Amino acid sequence: MSQLIQATRNYKKSVADPTDRYHSLLPLWRKARAVIQGESNVKAHDDTLKRDYSNILIPFSPSMTDAQYEFYKSEAELPGLTSQYCKVLISALLRKESQLQLPDQFGDEAYNWIKNEFTSEGKSLFNFLDTVSLTYTSS
Repeated sequence: MSQLIQATRNYKKSVADPTDRYHSLLPLWRKARAVIQGESNVKAHDDTLKRDYSNILIPFSPSMTDAQYEFYKSEAELPGLTSQYCKVLISALLRKESQLQLPDQFGDEAYNWIKNEFTSEGKSLFNFLDTVSLTYTSS
C-alpha cells in the first residue's frame, strides 16, 4: 500500500502576509496610485518604455525608441482633476469643508458658482460629486 504524504510549509501565514490576489492586483494599484498622486508620479511610474503596454503613457508604436519615448514623456500632461477630486472626497469623508483653488483669472464669480449654484437645483459641485459617487457605488 502507498502512503499519503502531505507537503508542509516552513512558515505559517499570518494576517500580515499578502494573498495571491493582492500580488495579482499590485500593478493595477501602483498605476492607480501614480494617477491619483499626479503628473510627476505618472512620469516616474513610466520611467522606462515597457514593450508589453504596461505603461500609463501609452506609446504611439511598440517600435518607439527610448529617446523618442523620453521626448514623448516630457511633453505629456496629466490634468490634476483626479487629485483634486480625491481631495474633495477625503474632505467630505472627514466632514471638512471642501477646498477649491482656482487660478486668479477666474475671480470670485466662478468660485461662487461652483460653490453655490453648480446644479440646476442650486447645489454645489461638491454636493453633485457626492451624489454621483453615491449613485455609482450603489449600482
